[in-house]
Amino acid sequence: MTVPKGTIYGLVGAQGCGKTTVLYLIIGRKKLDSGELWVLNDNSLNFTNNTKTKPRIGFMPQETALYCEFTISEFMRYFGTLTGLQSEQIRSQINFLADLLLLPNINSKIKHLDVSEKKRVSFGLALLREPELLVLDETTFGLDTLYKEIIWKHLVDITRKFHATVIITGNGIDELQKADIIGIMRKGLLVAEESPPSLLERFEVNTLESAFVKLSTEQDGLGVSNTRAVFNNFGLETDYVARYIVGDYLTDRNRGHIKVLVLKNFIWFTRYWLTNLSLIAIPLIQCIILVVSYGRPPTHLEVAVVNYESNHTECKPISCENPHLGCNYISYVADEFIKLVDYGSEAEALTSVRTGRHYASVVLRQNYTAALTSRMDSWQDANDWDIFHSIIDITCDFSKANIGTFLKLHFHKGFREFIKEYYEACQRNRNDVLLPFQWKNNVYDIMNLGMTQYSSPGILLTTIFLLPVGLTAFSLMSERKEGVLDRTLNAGVRLKEILISHFISNFCFMVFFSLVIMGAAIYLLELVVNGSFILVGALALLTGLCGIYVGYLLSLTCKTESSAIWIALAAYIPCICMSAILWPIQGMVSALRPLAYALPLTLPIESMRSIMQQGWGLSNVMVYLGFITIILWSVFFVVVCHLLIRNKE
Repeated sequence: MTVPKGTIYGLVGAQGCGKTTVLYLIIGRKKLDSGELWVLNDNSLNFTNNTKTKPRIGFMPQETALYCEFTISEFMRYFGTLTGLQSEQIRSQINFLADLLLLPNINSKIKHLDVSEKKRVSFGLALLREPELLVLDETTFGLDTLYKEIIWKHLVDITRKFHATVIITGNGIDELQKADIIGIMRKGLLVAEESPPSLLERFEVNTLESAFVKLSTEQDGLGVSNTRAVFNNFGLETDYVARYIVGDYLTDRNRGHIKVLVLKNFIWFTRYWLTNLSLIAIPLIQCIILVVSYGRPPTHLEVAVVNYESNHTECKPISCENPHLGCNYISYVADEFIKLVDYGSEAEALTSVRTGRHYASVVLRQNYTAALTSRMDSWQDANDWDIFHSIIDITCDFSKANIGTFLKLHFHKGFREFIKEYYEACQRNRNDVLLPFQWKNNVYDIMNLGMTQYSSPGILLTTIFLLPVGLTAFSLMSERKEGVLDRTLNAGVRLKEILISHFISNFCFMVFFSLVIMGAAIYLLELVVNGSFILVGALALLTGLCGIYVGYLLSLTCKTESSAIWIALAAYIPCICMSAILWPIQGMVSALRPLAYALPLTLPIESMRSIMQQGWGLSNVMVYLGFITIILWSVFFVVVCHLLIRNKE
């Protein structure tokens, strides 16, 4: 395939014959398995020089490759700045192209344009820098005759007046009849490369379509398939020498690229605010739901009470002479957690528990006070009657295990408080009825089991980790899906520069939202932070960075945004279950414990919990293991991403 300078080269063939692959080879987006490729007379093998080949090429992909939420003017300014044009040049070019291509108002958002208008905007972007070589992939497909004439007239003008070179593809050969040279591809081979008049004369036909039919018949008659072969019959020879001679397409090292890309990312975030906020809101809502619905003590639990000794209206203040101590005990367990429902008989109360109307039943016998007083006076000499009648019968529905356990603890605590007050009222030593051991610390309150304080650090850290995963993956993959990535790379921007720009913008978003989440959680949930706020912030920051790297990895490996987002969301439950967020790892099946410890968040969560609740510093092994783990995982993700980028470049 030979494209002389200052010509229009039409490359024609059916879909799938290899036209787009050839174009992507020319612009440096694909690599040859074998053969030679010289572009713009640049045959340098030195891939470290500063030959700025890329901005000399204007590229228009098949897709419109536009950000729908940007205006025409914004998008052209973005690409003009990216390719090094000055503001005045960009303004002049936008006005010229708008008039030439009959574009709508340049302040119109691209999403409001029809297909034809989007095509013309995309074509205008390829012309923006007045490139030496225009590579156009099916530019006129879907346009009406007027716009086709405008585009072809301009292509002829720039080749004749400015010696620009144009390579344009098409499915139908008649669309390319104004080209200087037509290259015909079929079954992966270039079967002809001649001017339109030469083709008509050679095959003695009146239309290019007829010439194409004859050429195809001749090729099929030779029995040539899409294989590596010498095709001498048409004067074209493929020797398949494994050489790749091409200019350094990715060496336009302009430091201004990253600044422009970062600014574009922030504008993109604000324009696609609904989608981006949903990506942020989903893990945030999951975090809020977990925090507000898990770990808090249950309230308004209905419990059936049968007091054969007295009713609540006869209840007097606790004293040594009080004949109705059972009523006093009931008052110690009746609070915002327990709602007491009186029953006349034990059978009715038990039936209410068995049928699920109440969670438990409490039964105090007829002579409870007398039996309890006698039993306490006699101690080890108490008779069986005293022992039997001083027992409180409690039946609990343990099918709801957490509620059953909570009620058990609640009734025990109520009795301890009641009996201590009774001993004090009788001028006895209240410590005589304490169990023979004592808790020396009060890290967690026994009534709420410490679950909110226990789980909140893990839930917050998981949210901070997953929040940038979806945002990073979506921002990169939407750019690739819309075709803007190819257009950006063709403008001389390297893939690493794009990733760095996304890192900067996503890092800013991550820091802001992490501060909001941590601050809101600590203030609203009254979380205890006994350790250093600097360590808490540093660990949260490293976790968010690791999430950004995971987002990069998803964007480089997943084909669609939906698959990447679903993977990020699907990771939430395993993180919750296996990273010691809701339950200690010691309660896990032993075979899964090594895997749980190896996960990116398990040890960092333990570290965060140790800093916030125990007040430990970096000198503690549990704290610095969390930092080391998240750093090692971050390095791992960075290395994998780097290898994938090198492979893609």
